[in-house]
Amino acid sequence: GFIETITILARTLLKNGDQLFESFPVGWIRLNYMKGTAEHWQDCAALQHVRYLDLSGLKIPDVDLVAILSSPHLTNLKGIKLGGLEMQISEEIMFALSRPRIAGTLEFLEFHGPEETTNLLMNAFQNSIGLPKLQHLFLSSEVSVDLGRMTTGSLKTLEMNANLSLRG
Repeated sequence: GFIETITILARTLLKNGDQLFESFPVGWIRLNYMKGTAEHWQDCAALQHVRYLDLSGLKIPDVDLVAILSSPHLTNLKGIKLGGLEMQISEEIMFALSRPRIAGTLEFLEFHGPEETTNLLMNAFQNSIGLPKLQHLFLSSEVSVDLGRMTTGSLKTLEMNANLSLRG
């Protein structure tokens, strides 16, 4: 069988992640209680099995989120959910997301945040390599996207809970 979504403590993935992925394939991983885990993500080989990461609605310190996004083992990430009432997206997080190693593989992006943060995030992608494999984009805020500057894959789904201004 195939488990679509599993919610686990971040420390459980760090400690038993290899066993988890040997037991059964998993679609989305939702990590809880990431605070204080930054120093461990660089050595977490189990991250190579993570394809979809749900961090939406969580209050995660920048240092912990940047550490998981910067891990050399997070090599097969295809989708990420971020944002929400508790999560603040800093410049460091935007930079980590827009690096080619992450932005270049994302097929799915869901972001919930205020308009200003959403625009800053989309600009970070535009100023990097874009989202060349993106197929599904979900945004909760209004965003102005210059399609002439943003490299994307063949979008199949575009869902916005606000106005969209398209140029280019």
